[in-house]
Amino acid sequence: MYVLNFNPSYHALQSPDLSDKSSFSLRDLCPYMLQQIELKPHADLADRPVTSWQLAKQLQDCRKKLSTLKAFRLENLDAHKGSHRGPERIETFEGKDPGKLVLMTANLKRGLSDMILLQPIIRQQAKRLQKMGWKDKFSISVSSGFDDLFYGQKYFDRLLPEMPTFGEISKFDYHMEYGISLDRMKSLADISEWEEIDLHVELKLPAKAISAGKKRFASENPKIFLHWEAFDTHRTLPFDWFKPVVDQFKDCDFYCTLFGKQHQSGEIYENGPVNLWPEEKSILDLFITLKSMDVVVTTNTGIAHASAALGTPTIVIFSGRLYGWGDYWPKQHKSLYPTMHTIGLEENLKLTTKEIQKRIIEKVEMLIPEHELAAA
Repeated sequence: MYVLNFNPSYHALQSPDLSDKSSFSLRDLCPYMLQQIELKPHADLADRPVTSWQLAKQLQDCRKKLSTLKAFRLENLDAHKGSHRGPERIETFEGKDPGKLVLMTANLKRGLSDMILLQPIIRQQAKRLQKMGWKDKFSISVSSGFDDLFYGQKYFDRLLPEMPTFGEISKFDYHMEYGISLDRMKSLADISEWEEIDLHVELKLPAKAISAGKKRFASENPKIFLHWEAFDTHRTLPFDWFKPVVDQFKDCDFYCTLFGKQHQSGEIYENGPVNLWPEEKSILDLFITLKSMDVVVTTNTGIAHASAALGTPTIVIFSGRLYGWGDYWPKQHKSLYPTMHTIGLEENLKLTTKEIQKRIIEKVEMLIPEHELAAA
């Protein structure tokens, strides 16, 4: 585990007035790391932010790309003695006395889909510890933007930000890094075969959020959310693939989320899908939208995982590049997401544009009963 210390040399160059503090976030490295991190010279150890060994290594590698990372120096707590070392880092539970455990985020590149897919594994790890006699539930350090993923889940004690203070961390006996590799997490949770455990992913929303969604999307017409853009250009699809769907279901209300200065809120063309950005400002806003839809049609992105985990009928188009998690995802998609319907997965991503369009229309017709379309 590493602690972040104020770097006076950097601040002397950046701030001639010798500011007594520095504030920054890691959002430029990971859009979900929203925590505002504050450093002060000569701060007590208890007030300094700490990070996992793996995350510290990645931050060190990124210093050349992002100058604000030079605002701090990383100090290895292993060099400290006694309680100043922080909780013991463990790689296995074997031979360890039960105690208070915190799982530390260890990867800058974990996105929305990754964190959703990790939930059944982390939940199973909680069950394993309980069987081993660990009475205290573990806590989880997580990117602040992901807090809403854990709403209503009862298998952990509390959430900590991506960089909790040493004072917060020192209350634990052990810390363990998570999200590094699938095989390691599978081993920690004592999973031999995926079929042995409950894989169903279920995201929960506060009652007020669900009520707000019903008020916002009050139309009686069937509501369809379309998503064709992805951070990975290999999984981004042209809107032309979706336009026949809009033309086919004229009695439905279509929505989308297009980010960037080149896009504006409102209809993207006359009588076309309504762009909800920039009204959606958080993951919770996105979840409310997805939960309020009758059908979501999307390329293989985090939105596909979130929508299906919310229980919304979700049509996922697999084309371009596929990032698989071994025999876990997408092989186990039926167990993970009962409301997910795939296009192109069974065909090894080799469907033509017309074949994909035809199958989208067929699945939408299946998911929105004819009487609903007639009534609309």
